[in-house]
Amino acid sequence: MSVFWGLSISNDTLAECALTPYADQIGLRTGDAGAWGLGYYSRGDLLQRVEPKRHGEPLDISDIAHGIRTDLIVMHSRTATVGRVRPENVHPFRFNDWIFAHNGTFAGFEAIKDKICHAMPPFILRRLMGDTDSEHIFHLFLSFLYDMGLMGRPNVGIAQIRDALHRALATVDEFAGHVGEAPSAGSFIVSDGYSLVVLSRGLPVDYVLIEGIRDCSHCRKSIRPGEVKETRVDHLDVRAVLVSSEASSAPPTGFQRLNENAFLMVTKAHSVEFSAFS
Repeated sequence: MSVFWGLSISNDTLAECALTPYADQIGLRTGDAGAWGLGYYSRGDLLQRVEPKRHGEPLDISDIAHGIRTDLIVMHSRTATVGRVRPENVHPFRFNDWIFAHNGTFAGFEAIKDKICHAMPPFILRRLMGDTDSEHIFHLFLSFLYDMGLMGRPNVGIAQIRDALHRALATVDEFAGHVGEAPSAGSFIVSDGYSLVVLSRGLPVDYVLIEGIRDCSHCRKSIRPGEVKETRVDHLDVRAVLVSSEASSAPPTGFQRLNENAFLMVTKAHSVEFSAFS
C-alpha cells in the first residue's frame, strides 16, 4: 500500500505548527516494508530526502518534518508494485522544479510502456531514472507541459497543470484501451513550487483547509523545561491546505473527502479551486 500527504502553507516557518495537530491522522504509519520520500521547497530550492522503511517501523511525521522551513512539502510512503524498491523508484519524483507522487497501479503498463516513452521528447525521456509506472506518467505529464509551451516557466498556473495532467492520463487510458485494459484508479499530487494540484480518480483524497492556528500545540510542546505556566501561541494569519491520500473507508478526523474524479487546486496565494475530471 502507498500513501502520500502534501502541505501548502503561507508562512514557511510554520509548517511544523500546521502538521502537528494532524500527525496521527495522516496515513503514513504503515507497517509495510518499502521506502519513503520527501520533497519540499525551501527559500526557492527544491530539496529531497529518501529513506528505507523496515517492516513494522512507524513513520513519525513530527520527527520527519522537524526543523524544515518550507511553504510546500510532499511526502510519499511506498510499497513496491511496479518497479523495485530502490532510490530511483521512490516518490516524489523530481524534474527541475517539479515534484510528483502517485498512488495506484496502471493496469497493462508493461504492454504500453514503449508507447508512453515514444510520446515524450528525447530530453524528457533521457531524465527517466527508474522503472515505475508513476515516473513514466510524470514524464508524460511534463511532455504535455512542453507541448503547451510551459516547460521552464515559473508559476505556470493551476489550470495549465490540471490540463496537462488530464491530457497525460487520457493518453494513458487510450493506450491501455488498445491492450484491453480499462482506465486505472489512482490519486496524484504535483507541484512546481508555486501551485499544488491533487487529483482523486478512484482512490480517495482527503483535505483540510487551515485558516489560522489557534493555541498552537507545537509551540506549547516547545516550551522550555521547568516553566510553570504554558504560554498560548496563536498564528492567526497563516493559511494552509493539507491533503492526504490512502485507501480508507472514511476521511481522518477533521478532514473532508474530495469528490471522486475531481481536482483540488491550490494557488500560490492559497486560494482553493475544485474541478471535475471528465
